[in-house]
Amino acid sequence: MNLNVLGILKLQSSFGGGVEIDQLGNVKVKGSVEAQKYFVNTEDSDSASAGKANLTSGQTVIVIESTSATSSSQIFATPERPVAVGTKYIEPGKFEIRIQSPEASNLPISWWIIN
Repeated sequence: MNLNVLGILKLQSSFGGGVEIDQLGNVKVKGSVEAQKYFVNTEDSDSASAGKANLTSGQTVIVIESTSATSSSQIFATPERPVAVGTKYIEPGKFEIRIQSPEASNLPISWWIIN
């Protein structure tokens, strides 16, 4: 099934336009979104909003570059071992992941940016 729309597609417009999809595929939902699985496309690593980093043994900080990082981003990091970890926005397109003390071995860390 194909649906050709010149402007913004509004679903449920008689109920206040609960869902809108623009020509670029951006979706706006006025209510909640529920899914069994959330998929983040990370093929373009320059603009990915999720990814993995490897903090090399002996280091306490790694800088991640992604155009998804903005001053209003919420940036989350999850290390693969129980280690206290923090994130800090640096500038547009850059943030850091930091641990308090260096680890004896490499520390893989998953990260996620929400805007």
